[in-house]
This record gives sequence, structure tokens and C-alpha cells, in this order.
Amino acid sequence: MLVALATGGVTLTVIGWLAMGERLPRNGFFGVRTAETMRGEDIFRVANRVAGLPIAVGGAVATATGIGQFVIPDTAASIVVAAVGVAGMAVITVTGGVHGHRIAASMPDPGVGHGACACRTRAQGACCTRETPAS
Repeated sequence: MLVALATGGVTLTVIGWLAMGERLPRNGFFGVRTAETMRGEDIFRVANRVAGLPIAVGGAVATATGIGQFVIPDTAASIVVAAVGVAGMAVITVTGGVHGHRIAASMPDPGVGHGACACRTRAQGACCTRETPAS
């Protein structure tokens, strides 16, 4: 478990670092992959840039927890530290993913011809922002 925690933490840290630097390509395995974030390359890139720091921090927490297991001599203390570290990693990482998803959900669909409209739907023939229907 110690090696898995440290290895998983390093992996998350690298994924977060790539996402922050906008170098994480849209894929089916890594990053924030919800229906909203997968709508387009730019949406995926922005959502993962936003989520990148919490993902990297969550990975650092997991890595530190895994490495810390080697220096804790007491089994009970080791279990408590591992549980707290895994919970902290999960909360931080999931929070980043939720934030990235929300950013993606607020972005317009790529290629939708709404002009200056900032929404993804039209209400009664008009854009949901300031456009008015043509008379």
C-alpha cells in the first residue's frame, strides 16, 4: 500500500502539473473527463487548467503520505496517517475536478452559431443574453 500510495501520488502530481501547463491532451484516461469537459479541446484544456493545481496538491499529499509510512514505526499510527492522507488527497482532488467541471459547464458549445451569445441554448429564437429576435 505504501508504494501504491506514493506512486499514485506522483502520477496525480504529474497529471496536475501537465494540466496546469495546458499540456494535458484530451484523452479517455487522465484529467477531468465529464460530458461537459469533453465537448471540445479548448473546453477540456481550460477545465483541466483550473483543476490542475488541486490535482497536483492532492497528488503531493498522497506522495507525502506514502513516503511518511516508511518512517512511522507504530502500525496504528501508520494506519491513521494513511487514512487521513488518502481522505485529504481525495477531497482536494475531487474538489478540483468539480471546479473544472463547473467551469466547463459555463463555457459555450464550440461551433454553435450564437454570435456574441454566451449561452448554449436559444430561448424563443433569441439568445439567452442580450440578443433580441429579428422582426
